[in-house]
Amino acid sequence: MQNTFNDKSILAAFCMQASELCSAGLPAEEWLKTAAEETDSREQQEVLQKMASEAYDGAPVWQTFKNAGIFPHYMVEMIKNGECTGSLDKVLADLSEYYEREDETGKTISSALLYPAMMAELILLMITVIMLKVMPLFIKVYSGLGASFPAAAGQAVRAGGILALILFFAVGIALIYSIRTEKEGKESFFTRFFTENARIRSLREAEILCSSLAASNRCGMLNAEGADMAYATVGESNASDKLKKFCKDIKEENELWKAFDACGIIGKVDTQMVRSGERTGTLDETFEKIAVKYHAKWMEELEKRINAIEPAFVIILTVVIAIVTVMVLLPLSQVLAGAV
Repeated sequence: MQNTFNDKSILAAFCMQASELCSAGLPAEEWLKTAAEETDSREQQEVLQKMASEAYDGAPVWQTFKNAGIFPHYMVEMIKNGECTGSLDKVLADLSEYYEREDETGKTISSALLYPAMMAELILLMITVIMLKVMPLFIKVYSGLGASFPAAAGQAVRAGGILALILFFAVGIALIYSIRTEKEGKESFFTRFFTENARIRSLREAEILCSSLAASNRCGMLNAEGADMAYATVGESNASDKLKKFCKDIKEENELWKAFDACGIIGKVDTQMVRSGERTGTLDETFEKIAVKYHAKWMEELEKRINAIEPAFVIILTVVIAIVTVMVLLPLSQVLAGAV
């Protein structure tokens, strides 16, 4: 069965609907059944009806989500802790905001990357046409006029044209695959390519950690549990040494800000904000502000990387045009010299 809940916009809408129904005092089996009746997706209906049946038989809400096997680990853990602390409606509302922000971020990245990808396709097509169509025509014309054109140069032109054609199809296939992947709610090839940067990864990691801690504080969870959720969201293979150290230290330190200060996953100023939040009892608001700050930072870094592509493409196109111009003018000078 296709996992329709991969789409973050669907997750956000579902969590908001569930939060409203839960706030109205409906038991889990009722709001799950209502959600199943109101969706147009047959796959979602089957999943939600099965979950409602399990809840009716006495299974905890979080267990029905886990048994479904299609919901994110972060979502299941948040629902589990929200149910245990009696704040399930708030947790579902937080999850709705989280996935809505994730969906908007994904769409922003996709829109930003579409332009350079299309520009690359256009440049590769131009190079292919020049190398495989225009240049052979010039070679024939010059040969008819008695000008010599080096065989090695002709082979290089043809090889360059074939290479550009291969790259044209490769980028096109990657673009189509990326668009399809984005529709399935997953990170596309282009998104991973541009976000695979140490600076961006560290900023995203800080945002995920602070978002998890904000949510865990709102529903009365331990900070260590919030840190573990962030670690699971990032993934063991992608987690930095700083995050691993933080998850270890948070279980030993009595004061949260000291764990942040020791690992350096956020800046000194932000660490002081955490310290103030601990003293005033407003950690959830503090972490939410820090998360928004780091989200804006890594989006800014991403924008810089994308903006650097356009001048790079212009330089490549300029070099290609310069090479073609030289290859055209040299035989032409031979023809003119012979005419004189």
